[in-house]
Amino acid sequence: MKSILQGTTPTLTLEFESADLSVANIVGLEFAIKQQQTVTVYGLSDVTLDTEENTISYTFSEEETLGFTPDILLFVQARAILSDGNIVGTKLLSFNVDEFIGAGVSSE
Repeated sequence: MKSILQGTTPTLTLEFESADLSVANIVGLEFAIKQQQTVTVYGLSDVTLDTEENTISYTFSEEETLGFTPDILLFVQARAILSDGNIVGTKLLSFNVDEFIGAGVSSE
């Protein structure tokens, strides 16, 4: 995923090499999303850990993506506390926000 379209519900998935990190060992998590000066931090209960695929996934809500400012980078970073007490983190990831120019989708 290189960009996020306003008004959609994309899922951002972070994949890890099992030699680097097993998501099964995560006991605490800060999953931070920042655009301009607004930072929102999510925890373990807000993401999905897939121990078979060794991934962390977060699904944005429609309201969240509609609240993003188009053409301003969105930054994502995660920091995890492991069961052995070690703390690991990801590099800063960035995504463009694409403007939705339509009127919306009717569920009818």
